[in-house]
Amino acid sequence: MAGRRLKEYFSFTKRERNGVIVLLFLLIILFLVENFIDFSSEKEISLMNEEYKKQINDFEQSLEEKSFPFEKERKRQSYFSDKNEQESRWKIPDSLFYFDPNTTTKKHLEALGLNQKQIATLINYRNAGGGFVVPSDFLKIYGIEEEQFTILEPYILIADTLEQSKKKQLKIVAKEDIAVILEINSSSADSLELLKGIGPVYAQRIIKYRDLLGGYTCKSQLYEVYGLDSALIKSIYPQIIIDTSLIQKLNINKADFTSLIKHPYVNKYQTQAILKFREIQGGFHSIDELVENNLLPEDVFLKFKPYLDKE
Repeated sequence: MAGRRLKEYFSFTKRERNGVIVLLFLLIILFLVENFIDFSSEKEISLMNEEYKKQINDFEQSLEEKSFPFEKERKRQSYFSDKNEQESRWKIPDSLFYFDPNTTTKKHLEALGLNQKQIATLINYRNAGGGFVVPSDFLKIYGIEEEQFTILEPYILIADTLEQSKKKQLKIVAKEDIAVILEINSSSADSLELLKGIGPVYAQRIIKYRDLLGGYTCKSQLYEVYGLDSALIKSIYPQIIIDTSLIQKLNINKADFTSLIKHPYVNKYQTQAILKFREIQGGFHSIDELVENNLLPEDVFLKFKPYLDKE
C-alpha cells in the first residue's frame, strides 16, 4: 500500500512529461540567451536630438553674454575698492628721520609711511599757501591718525619762518663774556643758548634729540643731533657736563611698540623682534638677552643698553 503511494509521487502522466520537457527547453533557451547575447549598447541612448542640444547651448550662451557686463562691472568695482583701500592705509616706516613738512619731498613722505591720499592732501595744502609752524600743525592734514602722528612727531623739525628769524636776529647775547657750565640733561633752551654758537634752532634740536633718547649718556651723542657742526660741538665740550641719573629709561618688559619705535637706536624690524621674543619667552630676565639672541647688533645694543630697564 505504501509502495503504491510512493510510486504515485514519482510517476508522471504523458501530459505532465510533455510539460516538463517544454519547461526544460525554455530554461535552456534562457541560459543561452543570457550567456551569448550582449544586451549592452556601445552607443549612449540619445534622449534628445542634435537640434535640441544646439538650442540649449545657444540659450546658455545668451545667458552668459547677458551676465558678462554685470560681472565685469562687479570686478571693476572690486578692483577700485581694493585699490582705494590700499591707498588709504598708512604704514609704520622701516626707519625714522628728521623732516620738515613745509619742504619735504613726496619720496621722503612715502618713506615715512604716509599713504598716497595723505601725501596728496599735504602737497595740495602747501601749494594752496598753507604752512606748518609747530609739529602739531601736521594733524591739520586730513587723514593723519593720532597713532601715526605720535610716531612721527619727535622727528618733525620745522625751520623758522622769515619773521621769526628777523626777531631772533635782533636778540644780542654777549656769549663771549659768559663763562657757563651746563648740565645738558636738565638745561632749558634758553640756557643752552648761552653756549657760544648755539642759537634757538640748535638749542631746540639738542633738547628734541634729548627727549627722543631719554637723555644724553655721553657728549659724543651731540654729533647725532641734526645739523650740528663737529667744530661747534668740540668748542662747547668744555662747557658741558652730563648727569646720567636723569636718563629716562624704557622698561623692556612693558614698553609697547610705539614707545620702542620712537627711540633713535632701533628700527621697526628690531622693535618687532624684541616684542615677539618677549611674547614667546614671557619677558626678559636680562637686558643682555637682546644681543645674546641676536635681536640687536652689538654696536646698537651698546648704545641702547643705558636706556633700558627690565624692572
